[in-house]
Amino acid sequence: MPAVAFFDVRPSCFPPVSWALNLVLCSPDGLRASERLDPGLLQVGAGMANIVALNHPELFAGLGLHSGPLYGAGPSTVGALGVMQHRNGARVDSSIAEVLERRPGFPSLPTILIQGDDDRVVRPVNQVHLRRQAMLVNDLPAATPVRVAHKAAGRGGLPYQLHDVYRGRTLILRVAQIAQLQHAWSGGDARLSFNSAAGPDASKMLVDFFGKHRR
Repeated sequence: MPAVAFFDVRPSCFPPVSWALNLVLCSPDGLRASERLDPGLLQVGAGMANIVALNHPELFAGLGLHSGPLYGAGPSTVGALGVMQHRNGARVDSSIAEVLERRPGFPSLPTILIQGDDDRVVRPVNQVHLRRQAMLVNDLPAATPVRVAHKAAGRGGLPYQLHDVYRGRTLILRVAQIAQLQHAWSGGDARLSFNSAAGPDASKMLVDFFGKHRR
């Protein structure tokens, strides 16, 4: 059964923790309570989704983060703001080492990371750090080949790149870098704050990725 995340991005765009966990599975019979979750929300939700998935990986078939901050380097509000702006890169490896020490036999956690290249709130360096952390979590050597696809801007959309890392034939990590996108949900509802009508459609990208994985 493929896992699908549903997103509630309201004008404030700072959902409470409970919204970040308001996720369901999609099946031929419709929607029902989740047994395996795939979280992904913008900024605050992305950070919370990452924390929950790394601490309870057995519950997750995959992880999706849009404009997510580096994990494990912001123990306070001020620290978190610093992380989003590019500081505390020294914690990239050590924070994941602590996770893996707490959870021997950490299961595979397929991950998709979506980021706007012109985001000045959660700067793109966070995606670089998250990519490294996802490689460590999934025990992927740094030298693992990366398949790069350059996607031209569609009608009303923005150009972007996909960087895919496979284990055998299984897609484990997808990194989407969207040119010119600022701090906004890609392909969202432009009537809402922090949403960009210009594609690619981030929600579809997440659902397509989650559909490749099951626990």
